[in-house]
Amino acid sequence: MSTTTAAPAAPAVKLPDLRALIGVGAVLLGTLTSLLNSRLTDIGLADIRGALGVGMDEASWLTTAYVVAEVAAIPSAVWLRSILSPARGVLIGSLIFTVASFLAPFSPNLQVLIAFQAIRGLSAGILMPMAYAVVMRHMPQPLRLYALSFYALVSSLTPALAASIEGWIMVHFSWEYLFWINVIPGSLTLLAGAYGLANDPIKFLRFRRHDGFGLLALSLGLAALVTALDQGNRLDWLGSGLINGLLASAAFLLVIYLVHALRHRDPVVSPRLLARDNIGLSLLVMFVMRIGLMSSAYLIPQYLIRVQGFRALESGTVFWVSALPQLVLTPFVAWLVYRLDPRNLVAFGLLVFAAGTLMLTDLTHL
Repeated sequence: MSTTTAAPAAPAVKLPDLRALIGVGAVLLGTLTSLLNSRLTDIGLADIRGALGVGMDEASWLTTAYVVAEVAAIPSAVWLRSILSPARGVLIGSLIFTVASFLAPFSPNLQVLIAFQAIRGLSAGILMPMAYAVVMRHMPQPLRLYALSFYALVSSLTPALAASIEGWIMVHFSWEYLFWINVIPGSLTLLAGAYGLANDPIKFLRFRRHDGFGLLALSLGLAALVTALDQGNRLDWLGSGLINGLLASAAFLLVIYLVHALRHRDPVVSPRLLARDNIGLSLLVMFVMRIGLMSSAYLIPQYLIRVQGFRALESGTVFWVSALPQLVLTPFVAWLVYRLDPRNLVAFGLLVFAAGTLMLTDLTHL
């Protein structure tokens, strides 16, 4: 007489409670809002310049201030996360971003508006790293990949949709609403995050172990580098003394940080992580993809408006074609990762991305 033993059933996935889902949703909404503000394109800048009576060169610092502050704040956010908890970081970032967005249109001159842009950028730089930590903290292991896939969807989709949303605002409202439109999602992020996110105790002892020198060197080095890259085209790159000074300062500060971090027992960001193949190669792939996404999201609307004569709102609708496949495929790809080698999926995605970018090289013949 033979007996067979049934295979044990797979353990059921425990779903997070409603409060945790609301908290994670708040984080994704906050990330969406901050990314939509990462570039004020020429569509909105024209009206802002007219309202403040400034030229294109002066107004270009509005976008630079936001992006530079955002990048410079990320190392501080990584450090603060370990002290305050990701939930508090999300709430602080959302509060600052919402208040600054409401007050920015009341700026009496360009200098004050640039200051508000820098504050908004700082809060966005705090919010985005915290969002990743919140997803990892509040979602169970089997569902984290799906949650992270939606986080990636928000990160890749919003730059493309920004032109369409901005064009719609400028057609139906005024430039002030480029800022005021953030108040509602910012407030929802703040309220939903306060309700749904769990707070850890504040770890005051970690203040004593903070790497203040490394944090300052890394933040200032990144700020100098991003400023040079953002203003380089306008100022004729190496033909400008300011750009040369910024690049030299960035190189000096980042090298100083690298040497310091290799010798420090607890650096803000350890450069040794880059020596790990999975981390180093993944960052390289993300860097290349980000350049491609941001370039197309900025260049294509400008080409359609300035060369082809499209209206601002019409130029943004081009990106809805790319939005639909992302919305459909994102959860499917997360499902595939559990069943196929992720490296093959990454390679296939890069090939498709390269093919699409190659097709766009013939854009001038439309």
